[in-house]
Amino acid sequence: MKRKMAALMVGDIVGYSGMMERAEEQTAERLASCQALISEKVDLLDGRVFKTTGDGALAEFPSAVNAVRSAFEIRSALAGAQEPDTEPFRMRFGLHIADVVVQGDDLVGDGVNLAARIQAAAEPDSIYVSGALFDHVRRNSAFIFDDMGERAFKNITESVHLYRVRGEIGAHRLQSAPTQLVITTERWPASVAVLPFRVSGDDENQRYLAEGLTEELIVELGRFRRLSVSSRSASFAVADSHPDPVRVGEALGVRYVLEGQVRKIGERVSISLTLSETDQGTVVWSDKIQRPFEEILALVDGTIARIAATVSGRMEDAAMVAARRKPPENMTAFDCLLRGLDHHRLGGVTDDNARQAVGWLSKARGRSALRGRLCVEGLRSVRAAGFRPRARSTGHLPRARA
Repeated sequence: MKRKMAALMVGDIVGYSGMMERAEEQTAERLASCQALISEKVDLLDGRVFKTTGDGALAEFPSAVNAVRSAFEIRSALAGAQEPDTEPFRMRFGLHIADVVVQGDDLVGDGVNLAARIQAAAEPDSIYVSGALFDHVRRNSAFIFDDMGERAFKNITESVHLYRVRGEIGAHRLQSAPTQLVITTERWPASVAVLPFRVSGDDENQRYLAEGLTEELIVELGRFRRLSVSSRSASFAVADSHPDPVRVGEALGVRYVLEGQVRKIGERVSISLTLSETDQGTVVWSDKIQRPFEEILALVDGTIARIAATVSGRMEDAAMVAARRKPPENMTAFDCLLRGLDHHRLGGVTDDNARQAVGWLSKARGRSALRGRLCVEGLRSVRAAGFRPRARSTGHLPRARA
């Protein structure tokens, strides 16, 4: 029996039977247009509609992020395509990720049933996702979620944690350069994209360090005037859908791609780095470095210099090098900074992440003035999203905010 992992999206038109009773021919025509719209949006995000059920559609995606994006774009496009003087089509969506059974072109199994149950529990014009799918998108989510708590479903033995998509996060996330995410055949010679560093396993202590170092490299490389650096948001957006250097180069228009892997064992950090050109995907430089954690910033500085020299052929003038930031006087501040930025990136998940981001960034700022710029930007960014520190209330569901 063939099986596969898939991100599942189930969509359904609210009140369709009543609309058919009131205006049968007109509703049937509009349904055909709606199904065509769904297929178009799903196809654009590498998905596949594997079943239609009258007014409903079931689709699969290899990417959980694309599944959420597809549902959001279908809902938005449908709202913009409503004709005046007609009863509006309103859809609700349920999303889940599961190991499902493949039967020809169809997918069946408990995961498909659960996605359908989640859809039925959703409110009109809303998108509900399971906790399992949420865990796959929360670190790179482009959306704000509301935590809906646990729900019990008929014929499902365990309760399911649900989240509702509230809207897009917007541009408040910490970025080092304007977002560049367009397919192009032109590539700036001295240009580089830093992909999110990989980690071994699901150790959150390694993950925050990997993402912090990735952002540190993007920020510091962006200081070189003759070097074009893709923004963090653009680099992270293509990390899943365009894994190889050639496709990253096509998507972002960069000449080089830097990839890395971070592993922390005790007080030592091991970093493997690979710089590839994007014409043929060949490796032009690689290195593996092991250092104690307190020496990690010296490692970053040396790495930046070597990457910039390789990509642009020469370093900035002495004045620019002298203007670069000095190492912080203690690693505690840097650790607080990385943890604060990590929780800030997860701000679209829950208010608790925004609260912790403010706490860690405030600690970093208080312990070291040398990282003041990033700390201030992070604090402003969290507050610009509408978060204000407050006492945790009881008796209410937590609300997610970027």
